[in-house]
Amino acid sequence: MHAASTFLCLRYSSQTLYNLDLRGMRAGSAHRAVAGCAKCAKPEAAGAATCTECASDYLKTEAGATSCVERNRCTGGFFPNDDVDGKKQCVPCGDAAHKGIPNCRTCTESGGAVTCDACTEGNTPTTDKTACIPCSVDGCDSCNEENVCAKCATDKYLTSTGQCVDDCEALEGYYSDKSTNKCEKCSPVCKMCTKTADQCSSCPAKKVLHYSSESNLDYGGSCVDECKAGMSGCVECGATIGGAKYCSKCSDANRAPLNGNCTASARAAAPCKRVEEGACKECETGYFLLEGGCYQTTRQPGMQVCKTANGGSCQTCANELAASNGDCSTQTCHPSCKTCSTANDASKCKACAAGYYKQSDENTTGKCDPCSQGNDKCTLCRYSTKFICLAKDSSDGDGTDTKPVDPPSSNKSGLSTGAIAGISVAAIVVVGGLVGFLCWWFICRGKA
Repeated sequence: MHAASTFLCLRYSSQTLYNLDLRGMRAGSAHRAVAGCAKCAKPEAAGAATCTECASDYLKTEAGATSCVERNRCTGGFFPNDDVDGKKQCVPCGDAAHKGIPNCRTCTESGGAVTCDACTEGNTPTTDKTACIPCSVDGCDSCNEENVCAKCATDKYLTSTGQCVDDCEALEGYYSDKSTNKCEKCSPVCKMCTKTADQCSSCPAKKVLHYSSESNLDYGGSCVDECKAGMSGCVECGATIGGAKYCSKCSDANRAPLNGNCTASARAAAPCKRVEEGACKECETGYFLLEGGCYQTTRQPGMQVCKTANGGSCQTCANELAASNGDCSTQTCHPSCKTCSTANDASKCKACAAGYYKQSDENTTGKCDPCSQGNDKCTLCRYSTKFICLAKDSSDGDGTDTKPVDPPSSNKSGLSTGAIAGISVAAIVVVGGLVGFLCWWFICRGKA
């Protein structure tokens, strides 16, 4: 093929171009036209000529074919550049050599500036759309740092560590802020909250939840002081749930505690089928009996104890173990488990407690490890195909780094390396002292 600069493309019809060899003024062969083309090179075989410069429009090369298009048609995977070696061209969005953005798939040009709308697989645009960076965060629209999300998809919420979650309330101590699509911290007065920082959905130890609306429990409420005998119609506070005391006997002998409280309402004893001296002995179906009161599984504090109730007693505990004759006090999971299949067995967790994660499949039982094992500052985490930190106890770091987990030690004694070293040194000192004494004994006594 002759150099493109030696050919003049002359159109004789809408379908053909006649290439004239300027070096020798010899007639070239006829080829299909490229509309609007000023200079071209003849193809290797029969077909359309390869345009190298357009008369007034922008040269676009796509799927091996060239064309001359108007500026407003340099879109999608291309943008218009008025000066590519002195020529106007539609440049691929990812062409960094000509003002494109590496790994950019579709882009927009405005006033000479190019912004990326979508990147190649595994990458996302930064929030200012000036770069594409690796971003493997599930549900993320844009990363500003490698694998640290800056903006989640519209149905996701951004955590403080740059991850995206469906619901922030699944992270203990955070709520979903719909105005910012971020996970925000609950007020310190709440253990967990909903919708706003001070709408508590559960309370810390020694505090109990007072719902703001009995007709809409989803709005949570406020945390108030735990039960005190002699107040609010209660004479005994014998029920303890989640580190807080609740009423177990009302001052009115004809009423019984409902959800841990004695109220002035005559309906307060309605869920109780049999009241004796201010305490319930038998609850209606849909409630369960606990320490003289009837509780519901769908609200605090009963939901902390029981998941399903029938016939006035608990059937399945909140940790998914079967209740023992309606009693869940002896049916406890290992502290690392939120739910489990076997009581007090660390290897039988179904779901992990806050601050723990499980590397095995979520639908199988297994051991839950502390989040600090994956990242020493991590307080909340999850594991899908890799360890992901969702909240940290300080603001430094991005939460995505992992700390290598040491392999199981062959030391079966349970002693630390430092302790073993200390014992070894002590043993050497003792042996050395004994040898010295024996030398003195035999040598000095022998001379005597």
